[in-house]
Amino acid sequence: MDSTPSPAQIRADLAAQAPRDPFEAIPGGMRDARRWLGWKAVTNGSKKPRKVPHYCDGTPRRGALDTPEDLARLATFAEACAALATGRYAGLGFALGLDPATGHHWQGIDLDGTDTRPELAALVDRLPGYVERSPSGKGWHAIGIGPDFETLGSNATGIEAYAHGRYFTVTGTDGRGDLEDLAPFIAETLRPLHSPDARQSRVSDTPFAGESFFAKVNAKAMANLSAWVPDLFPQAKPHHDGYRVASRRLGRALEEDLSFHPSGIRDFGEERGLTPIDTVLEWGAPSDATAAALWLCDRLGVDPAALGWKGRRGEQPPQPPGGERGEKGETPATARDERGANPGRIGAKKGESGANLSDDEKRAALARAARVLTADASPAAVYPIDALGPLADATRALADGVQIREAMAGQSLLAVVAMLAQSVANVRTIEAVKPLSLYCLTIGESGDGKSSGDAIAQAAVQARQRIEARSYLDQVREAQATAKGRVKGDPPPEELPPEPYRIARDGTVEGIRRSFAQGVPSQGVFSSEAAAMLAGYGMNPDNRAKTAATFNALWDDGELSVSRGTTGRLQLYDRRLSIHWLLQPEAAHEVMSDPLLSGIGFWPRFMIAWPEPSAPRVARPWRADQCPQIGDFWRACNRLLDRPLGDDCADLPALELSDEAMRLACAFFERMEQAAKGRPAPLREVKPYAVRSTEQALRVAGVLSVYAGSGEVDAEAMRNGIALAAYSLETWRGVFGDRDVRTARQLALTLYRWLLDQPEACASLTAISRIGPKATRSKDKRDTALAVLEHAGLAENMGYTWSARA
Repeated sequence: MDSTPSPAQIRADLAAQAPRDPFEAIPGGMRDARRWLGWKAVTNGSKKPRKVPHYCDGTPRRGALDTPEDLARLATFAEACAALATGRYAGLGFALGLDPATGHHWQGIDLDGTDTRPELAALVDRLPGYVERSPSGKGWHAIGIGPDFETLGSNATGIEAYAHGRYFTVTGTDGRGDLEDLAPFIAETLRPLHSPDARQSRVSDTPFAGESFFAKVNAKAMANLSAWVPDLFPQAKPHHDGYRVASRRLGRALEEDLSFHPSGIRDFGEERGLTPIDTVLEWGAPSDATAAALWLCDRLGVDPAALGWKGRRGEQPPQPPGGERGEKGETPATARDERGANPGRIGAKKGESGANLSDDEKRAALARAARVLTADASPAAVYPIDALGPLADATRALADGVQIREAMAGQSLLAVVAMLAQSVANVRTIEAVKPLSLYCLTIGESGDGKSSGDAIAQAAVQARQRIEARSYLDQVREAQATAKGRVKGDPPPEELPPEPYRIARDGTVEGIRRSFAQGVPSQGVFSSEAAAMLAGYGMNPDNRAKTAATFNALWDDGELSVSRGTTGRLQLYDRRLSIHWLLQPEAAHEVMSDPLLSGIGFWPRFMIAWPEPSAPRVARPWRADQCPQIGDFWRACNRLLDRPLGDDCADLPALELSDEAMRLACAFFERMEQAAKGRPAPLREVKPYAVRSTEQALRVAGVLSVYAGSGEVDAEAMRNGIALAAYSLETWRGVFGDRDVRTARQLALTLYRWLLDQPEACASLTAISRIGPKATRSKDKRDTALAVLEHAGLAENMGYTWSARA
């Protein structure tokens, strides 16, 4: 018998010997999704290592999650596998959250410790979706896709479920199943098991209840989070029945938040639980558990003696037993040694104060405090430069050549193109046809290159304007000369053309009205010194509302309407105005904090960019006229400038949306409506901005389409418009999310200045409330200012006495 194996047998043997794909069970839907990450195991003291997610370019995933900027940095499955093969990562990760392409959310279930929890082990076989073992082998994950739902966060049940703001490790181990909606299983089976009645908080191994002074303080503090959490963390955001503090607000490069809930305090970034005394020790100024407990009593309005405190203020009681203020067996001393120095006491040593300072020393201390307290970081959103599509290359070239931030370059180029595109077409929105006009606001410090970048962006328009202005002035002179020589019976003189000016650097409302009455129907106001304009007569308190209303009407439909007794009535329709105002942060804070301008929809009509300050520049000669990308941009501008202008913009064609683009726009609209008005409503604080985001996205998509020469808005342009509108919204959210913080810093600086002038730079709480600065005499404002000074290391709590530090 012939023993030679057949070709089929050879293939079967080779297949059996080939290395098995560890991820072969992963469904095709996950493989096709661009949502992949890598993760690294980072040591975490004596606790289990943290699994820190990283983009596949090697940078940690940090900042705001589920934003267009974040999603743009996620990788394909193939890219993630290639990155894993380099050995840089311990494993693969998959980002949960909204999928803009489908409008659905990637969902995840995490069952932890199924090896020791029979009640969870019994659920494993019932898990829907794609199911696999976790990296430890002691838990199970399920991944699916469907609607968003309320998170089931970490607690003692070992059950977690998310549809946003998280990523899951992916192992492929014992993988089974296909993608499906996890929400019904979560609602019907997991949520009842995860409820407060079914769990015991794992914040620490010892419950908050107890008879010691420290245990009672912790219990009281957990029952009244609002009395002390906002004082300790002015940046805390209300979340369900408690608070959340984002890791970036704590100055750390972690993905997870610090969570406060009546059931417990959880630091998801460090994967550990905390008691209130723990938390005050970690993030406040008190140096030991006693001081932290007394600080909490003061915020709670509770007499320490009522909770069992038998010593006099200033005496040291016995330290709390392990588990009452920290994790099991952890004493205050060891806890502080392991976690390092208190961040709230940076640069300060116990006992330092401003006592006996000379006038020069006081001035130096005040100057240092001003630097610490008024140094505002720009909102943390990352500018999505790729979303500029056909403008992206020119933006990179301008940013690199002038050495400015990409957001500043992108705003300048986009605003110029909007001014040119607005006279070419309108855009079909979900509800109506709208202009392509854009109002852009860019915040940048003096010396950051605002004027240089904006001048290059406008160069083609300014050059054409100079040529047309000379021709117009020649016609005016000719008409004037002809008028002088006219005799009776001569034909009437030819009517002069409209003034050709398209860009104004200083646009008051009256000036804009006159310019539109005498000039072309499509214009722009571009100013790198917009502070002077916003501080002018038209924006003073008496005229601000009227000025804003005029700008609003021009943005909406291009109407100008005014009736004056001296000048008569001016009624113009279908004008187009685009704006790019560049402001320094100091001026921006003042005008953006006016609730009137937000309430009547003035600022919500602006696309904002607030890049971080520019890095130090190098002496590197660069000529824009020799840069290919800038040359291409100028030529595109000239092609748009060549298109004739009519008497108005009434008969412009409307860019229609492709079916896919309209679906994306509708999905984005519904998300914004839900986030601004629903429950929960994470965008409620910026509701006027959120509800206009879809129209902003459509306008941007239309502008980019006109620049690219397209006759419709396709899906790619729509995605780009959504990404840029989302960046603007996230930046506005950062502006107003930080407004209370800036107010608190100003209060703190006022109080610090007063403290330095007191004997030995000290004062009691009573003195501050009775004779301190008027702005800080109320308890809330006093305590807010003192908390800020504590965090900055500028004041020390000596019980009921506070001492300023130089």
